Amino acid sequence: NTVMLSLFADCSVSSLGKAPYLPVEYFGKEVKACDLGLNADGRTIVYIMPIISGFLGGDMVAVMLSLDFDKRDDSVFCVDIGTNGEMAVLHKNNIFACSTAAGPAFEGAEIECGMASMPGAIYKVEYADDKFKVKTIGNKKAEGICGSGLIDLCSALKDNCMIDENGTFEYDHKAYNGEQKRINITDGVFITQRDIRQIQLAKAAICAGCIVLANVSTVGIENIEKVYIAGGFGSAIPTQAADNIGILPKNLFNKAEVIGNAAGTGAVMCLLDYNNRVRAEEISKKTQTVLLNANKDFENEFVENMLF
Repeated sequence: NTVMLSLFADCSVSSLGKAPYLPVEYFGKEVKACDLGLNADGRTIVYIMPIISGFLGGDMVAVMLSLDFDKRDDSVFCVDIGTNGEMAVLHKNNIFACSTAAGPAFEGAEIECGMASMPGAIYKVEYADDKFKVKTIGNKKAEGICGSGLIDLCSALKDNCMIDENGTFEYDHKAYNGEQKRINITDGVFITQRDIRQIQLAKAAICAGCIVLANVSTVGIENIEKVYIAGGFGSAIPTQAADNIGILPKNLFNKAEVIGNAAGTGAVMCLLDYNNRVRAEEISKKTQTVLLNANKDFENEFVENMLF
C-alpha cells in the first residue's frame, strides 16, 4: 500500500496523516536495490509499483492489471476485502476506485475469540439439531475463529433467529447464555454482542463503498456484469453466507469469481515484462479516486447496511 511503499523508498509519509492525504511520490519507477538499503550489487534493479492515491496503492494497481482493466470493454467490479476494503469499477472505459476502512474483524482481530487463519481456527460453522457444528483448520482443537468462520457464524445466527435484523442477540433463544452474555460456539470459543457490532461495521463499510462507487461511475449495481473478489481473505470467503449477511450489495455474489492473490499476479506480470509496467502506470493515472468521506450518500448507505 501507499504507506509501505513510501517507507520502503524512504519518502516522507507525514502528508498521508492529514487531509487531503496526498503522497509525495506516486512511483512507477525503477530504483537501484543498493540505494534502497538492500544487500545487492549495483546491477540489481527494484521496480516500485505505481500508486493511485494515499489510500489506493500499488497492490490495487496490480489487481487491476491482472484483470486487464486497460483492455476490456465490459462493466466489471473488483474488491479486495481486508482491513481496508479496496474496490474498483470499470465502466465505459473509465475506472473509479475507493478504499473504505472496514476494520480488522474479517481478519480475526478485535474479536474476543478471533484469530488468524491458522491451525485450530474455526473456518466453517453450521447450526443443526440445536447445536453448533464446526470445522477447524488442520482438524485441530478449536482455539478461536477466523474471518470465514465469523461470516458463516453470523449467517447461522441470522437464519436461526439468534440475532435480529439489528444484530442484537435474541435473549430468549436457548443458545444465548444470559449469565455470560454471549453465545457459546464450542469449548472455549464464543461470540459476544460487541463482536457482532464489529462485523456489522466491517460489512456495512464494504457494502456502502460498493454502492457509492457503482453510483459515481453511473454503472449501477444491477448492470455490473462480473465481480472479482481478490486477496487472501477473499480466497476463503464463504460466498453464500457472505451474501446472506450483506457484505456486498444484493445479487453481486451471484456474479462473483474468487481470484486469490491477484496483486501478486500483477506484480509478477510487471517483473517479467516491461510493457506491463507501462500498462500499470497507465492504469494508475487513469483511475479516478472516489473519496467516501466527501460523498454525501456514503453515511446513509453505511447506516442502512448495518442491518442483517
